[in-house]
Amino acid sequence: MELTVDKCEGIPVVCLAGDMRLSNQEGFCDQVRGTLVFLITSGWKQLILDLSAVTQMDSRALGCLVRWVATVMTLEADLRLVTGSGLVLETLSRFKLLELCQVFPDEAAAAASFPESDEASHIDL
Repeated sequence: MELTVDKCEGIPVVCLAGDMRLSNQEGFCDQVRGTLVFLITSGWKQLILDLSAVTQMDSRALGCLVRWVATVMTLEADLRLVTGSGLVLETLSRFKLLELCQVFPDEAAAAASFPESDEASHIDL
């Protein structure tokens, strides 16, 4: 699993890529959660989680995704998911998880879906 942080239209994008079968990857769920918390507590209230490059998922990955969304909601931020059209979208649909948050095919569409907001005080990425 690979985690990177980028920006699209000025909005932080947490990108995950690779095999997201987390049963064998202790700590990755917490690493992603920590990244989201860091961004939010640094002033970013609009975030994108890009899962379009994820090649595999297991039940633990789905549990982590639910936890990440709950964390963002608890911290009163707004999260959009990017799934592309492959495995992640199919998996979320199969397990009725598409209602967790808004889902988009790409980062540009996700970024465009946020309402315009006043420039908040936040760290630069």
